[in-house]
Amino acid sequence: MEHILRLCSVTHSIVAFFMLVAYYHLKIPLVIFKREKEVARRLEFDGLYIAEQPVDDDIKSHWDKLVISAKSFPCNYWDKFVKKKVRQKYSETYDFDSISNLLGMETTMTFKQDQQASGVIGYLMSVDWRYQVWKAGVTFTDNSFLYNLWYLSFSLLGNLNYFFFAAHLIDVAVAIPSLKTILQSVTHNGKQCFVFHLYKGVRAGGGIGDEIESPDGDDYEVYRILFDISFFFFIIVILLAIIQGLIIDAFGELRDQLESVKENMESNCFICGMPSDYFDSVPHGFDVHVDKEHNLANYMFFLMHLINKDETEYTGQETYVWNMYQQRCWDFFPVGDCFRKQYEEELSGGSSS
Repeated sequence: MEHILRLCSVTHSIVAFFMLVAYYHLKIPLVIFKREKEVARRLEFDGLYIAEQPVDDDIKSHWDKLVISAKSFPCNYWDKFVKKKVRQKYSETYDFDSISNLLGMETTMTFKQDQQASGVIGYLMSVDWRYQVWKAGVTFTDNSFLYNLWYLSFSLLGNLNYFFFAAHLIDVAVAIPSLKTILQSVTHNGKQCFVFHLYKGVRAGGGIGDEIESPDGDDYEVYRILFDISFFFFIIVILLAIIQGLIIDAFGELRDQLESVKENMESNCFICGMPSDYFDSVPHGFDVHVDKEHNLANYMFFLMHLINKDETEYTGQETYVWNMYQQRCWDFFPVGDCFRKQYEEELSGGSSS
């Protein structure tokens, strides 16, 4: 039996290691992309670090300032000319050289070609360490990455003592959406929740009887018993019931929101917003509509086509859509309209004439 447990623990550690590696190679690039996109958008549209400065408590923005002067930025984000756009947009109001230094760009149009060293030294000099340090900071502040790292650490410790495998029971709460919703309904600040339970939950069982001495034999024993019972009734019973009711209400509200979104996605077209009842007058009408006419994947493919296509080669329609996408205006989506509705309007117009 001992050999089987040892084999299971080693297998668990190997699986945990591959989970961490897979997350780093598959999910972290997406995390970096989203972070680069956020920084690029705030630079371009809000003038962050140029027209306005982040507040002192905004540690995230102060950390992102490290990367905007890196030569590799943006690396994963598709818009490689965002720095030029930012400098061109704000150079009329702010100093051109200051913006160039902030973004790590050349101030003149002449570029010097440095002679690269070879070997290990050349490789180390070619690495953009500023970008790599920023990337490491983003990676090690990602909650899912930290969870996988924590998962692997306790799995390795479990090979030394099986007691550490008990920590993996938290994976049940992470894997089940309903339990995650419960955690979200009662926890808005993880650090505050942990400190409160560490300070209050560990040192006391939850009642005043844990803290004060027993009244046995005291002259005021009767009054003390009445006080303890009153405290138990009003604080432990009533107040705890109120808190539990608030938790249940918050959980129910979050669950209703998720159900509402799910029901809306199943009963309305995401693109045009028209209800399924309109299309279900024919068999499978709504399914055909969302799969063929207004398939979300087709719209995403079209946007990716515009992103990867040279702007000088855009057609008139592509230019129109691209300009609206840059402004985050979604009026090019056919809200409340579709081919079937247009066809019916044409038929009704022809019959009336």
